[in-house]
Amino acid sequence: AESELERALGLAREQQCHLLELKAAVSYYRLRCRLGDAAGGRRVLAEAAGWFTEGSHSPAISRARELLRE
Repeated sequence: AESELERALGLAREQQCHLLELKAAVSYYRLRCRLGDAAGGRRVLAEAAGWFTEGSHSPAISRARELLRE
């Protein structure tokens, strides 16, 4: 699963599709947490969430921000 999520992140970055990158980063973060590496997942999630301004609202963006506040 990890390699597939890394592939999804790479493709989203190549295509500059930030919302898809964010969704893949949320899944990657959850996986890394289950594997005991929340810090590694948090770095990827924070990078993806950085594309969005504070005024950006969507369920995916809101969820990512919630995860980063945990």
